Amino acid sequence: MDSIFSKLQSVTENYYAGLSDMSIVPKKTVEEIKNYLKNRDLMGGENIESTLDDLLPWLQEGNIHVPHPGYFGLFNPATSFSAVVGDYLTALFNPQMAAYSHAQFSNEVEHSLIQFYMEKMKWPNSATGHFTSGGSEANFTAVLCALAHHFPEYLTEGLAGIKEKPRFYVSALAHNSFDKIAKNAGLGTSSIFKIPLNDDFSLNISALKEQINIDKENGFHPFLLVGTVGSTPIGSIDPLFELSDIAKTEKIWLHVDAAWAGGAIISPVIAEKLEGIELADSVTADAHKWLSVPMGAGMFFCKYPQTVYQTFQTEALYMPSQNNNDPYQNSLLWSRRFIGLKVYMAFRVKGAINLAADIEKQLSLAEYMAEGLVQRGWKLPVQSALGVVVFTHEKIEKLTPDELAAFHKRIIDQGNTWFSILKLKENLYLRACVTSIHTEKQHVNQLFVTLEDAIKKLNH
Repeated sequence: MDSIFSKLQSVTENYYAGLSDMSIVPKKTVEEIKNYLKNRDLMGGENIESTLDDLLPWLQEGNIHVPHPGYFGLFNPATSFSAVVGDYLTALFNPQMAAYSHAQFSNEVEHSLIQFYMEKMKWPNSATGHFTSGGSEANFTAVLCALAHHFPEYLTEGLAGIKEKPRFYVSALAHNSFDKIAKNAGLGTSSIFKIPLNDDFSLNISALKEQINIDKENGFHPFLLVGTVGSTPIGSIDPLFELSDIAKTEKIWLHVDAAWAGGAIISPVIAEKLEGIELADSVTADAHKWLSVPMGAGMFFCKYPQTVYQTFQTEALYMPSQNNNDPYQNSLLWSRRFIGLKVYMAFRVKGAINLAADIEKQLSLAEYMAEGLVQRGWKLPVQSALGVVVFTHEKIEKLTPDELAAFHKRIIDQGNTWFSILKLKENLYLRACVTSIHTEKQHVNQLFVTLEDAIKKLNH
């Protein structure tokens, strides 16, 4: 065992130390990866040392390195060592979270974190919450709870027992998990109405009010309204106070999808942008978006513990306890990992004050990036409140979609920076977001150099 831990220590130290020098993009082709896996024996077994030595180069050269300081892509974290240790301990002790009596300490750790975040959101102590595999599961939980709240017959009769047609509302930039949720909940995507946007890309309140009236006249039963705090494409924020007023007037469940911004409420800068979240009936937040913990670490919060219990309650006579405190009675999953330990380790080791400083540093670097792009002749068609930089250039505005994709690929293939292409209102832009705790100004400057070189080559 000593040799394995010595090897893992070396791998860990070298990975963190050498991140900046790595290629962000894979060096191995898909064909090479498939051939490697095809030629490995899963039947006879081999010693762990040789397996580790054989596997590591493929992990290093077969994936995009999202912790890289030049990765300005999706909301994937660069993990802190303390959080990695937390994940390791979770795997080692492997507590069964489904039954409270089997994992009393682990469940209480998660409960303490949920309470910590509820205090930050200015929620009552009577509210409840739990960890999830990510934002999609938390959003699914919200939809199921809202259905159970508005249509109690849904829990026994299913959709067939609901006389009116359920309808719920999201903004046109809401997370696409709601499309999948509508399908998997049996509602169908026709149950969703995507509300048009304002000029700042937030949900248009007038359009929402009008649509609710139209739907009620046509036999729909509005049951859920989703406000997004930090849309995935651009970080836009829906007007929570106005949404809350509508939800109260129409007696609709208000869910706030704060998967991106919610975990960062520990930062006063972000907390200010989250004002109104205290008015929600339920909230989604992801700890792994900002806190540098391994994926996934979602959280679901709800003000009505009894509704959550009624939504997921079931009898399992083989379980060691039978009471409404058991997590399997109050969540979508049954067996699951001790998700909260890596988050708890991040807070214990670094502290909320320093984690907040990391968040604000990333926001500052995004501002530096935006200002630097403008100074170099780039355009910013969208202003984001949460660290996303959407940019374009007069020379790439003239490119066809295929030409833009080729331009993007030439940059990405160099391996020192990574950003994505964004389609917004039928227009194509480039999108970057600072997501790594390892990112410094020098890495943003490298992005500038790479972009300028690519633009010059368009002339040839």
